Amino acid sequence: MKTLVFALALSLMLMVCFSGCSQEEVPETVPGPEPLPEQPEPEPSPETPPPEQEPEEIKPPVAEEDEAEPVTEYPSAFGEYVIDVHRYSLSEPEITIRQGTTVRWINRNSRRHLIVIQKPEYVKGTPMEGNGSSWNYTFDIPGEYQYVEAVFGLRGKVMVEEYT
Repeated sequence: MKTLVFALALSLMLMVCFSGCSQEEVPETVPGPEPLPEQPEPEPSPETPPPEQEPEEIKPPVAEEDEAEPVTEYPSAFGEYVIDVHRYSLSEPEITIRQGTTVRWINRNSRRHLIVIQKPEYVKGTPMEGNGSSWNYTFDIPGEYQYVEAVFGLRGKVMVEEYT
């Protein structure tokens, strides 16, 4: 019985060894695809450049008296200050503004950011989830406000001067 098992195992090994020998050898270099025939370049089409126009003067809209929130498309006209929040930096970590100014933090990358005002009072902002999202806060009380971007640990300061 041992001889039969040995003979079967030996014949199986020989079949495996010689099964790869009957295949054709692959050449060392394989020819690449044939080059495409040359095509003529398209003729340039005559294009007329657009007429030059002078930029229109942008004027902020006039807000009605009973309107609750100011229009923020024209920040300088309504006392808004913008700070860009990048992945590892703030565009202006320390600013001085007048009382009643709104500061808007704008996320300038795809990472999540969160602004938290720590002193003199704790204010947690709304998370800014992606590029272009923002959070703002109006500083009505004069003083020194320290804040942190809580995800990456960026620190900043807002000095609020009394409006006279």
